[in-house]
Amino acid sequence: MIKKIVRVAAAFVLLNISFLITLVLFPGITYAHETSIEGVTLFHNKPLPDHFVATVKESLEVVKQASIYRGMPEIEICLNDGAVYPAMVRSLMGDDVFRAFANKSVMMGTVTGPDRMRIWGREVSTGQFLTHAMIHNLQYDYHGFWDSNPLGRHAEWKWEGYVEYELLGDMHTLSELNEKWEGAEDNFDWVDLGQGKGTVKRHIAYLMLVKYLFEQKGMSYLALIDDLESEEEVWKELMEFISLTNR
Repeated sequence: MIKKIVRVAAAFVLLNISFLITLVLFPGITYAHETSIEGVTLFHNKPLPDHFVATVKESLEVVKQASIYRGMPEIEICLNDGAVYPAMVRSLMGDDVFRAFANKSVMMGTVTGPDRMRIWGREVSTGQFLTHAMIHNLQYDYHGFWDSNPLGRHAEWKWEGYVEYELLGDMHTLSELNEKWEGAEDNFDWVDLGQGKGTVKRHIAYLMLVKYLFEQKGMSYLALIDDLESEEEVWKELMEFISLTNR
């Protein structure tokens, strides 16, 4: 009798896990509508505002300029407009502005107007963070399942810094970024970069590291990923370079 109960319980657990995996892999099940924009699929419950369609198209243009772009993968953008999917992903993977994994970019905030969304009590650029998520999708397409983070175990400063560089790398010099970095206290303090964009202090540091390696040492993306220097070693070089530049 006990063995039968255990088997039934195990079967029930496996059934629920299978159902959860199915929902995660096929978000369209939880949405009322889907729309295709230039080959990218948007899942949504409510009609798409015209300004959001424009934001997606603008983000796609930035994505296509990324150095690792090899053609648009089958990206799925999941909106937070009433479906259970974003909340489910948040509970499984943690909170973020957008949660990017595999070929999916899942919105956690809510759209409030043209290129604006609200999360954590702050208004941020929808386009910036949508583009950020989709470039992570490009990394997944570029590296494949086993070599993409978290399984690929690439250093966070490289993985995130590359994305920030593609988005924000031409907005400020290294010296200007360093001033903004120094002006924030906590790693998760928000840093305003102008033009309605910004990010947290920790990501400013990642951006600076990659910007230095790309623009001053001529590294490519693959060279960045394969480089054996530690974050601390590169940071020391970076600070020395900024010090010399500012003399």
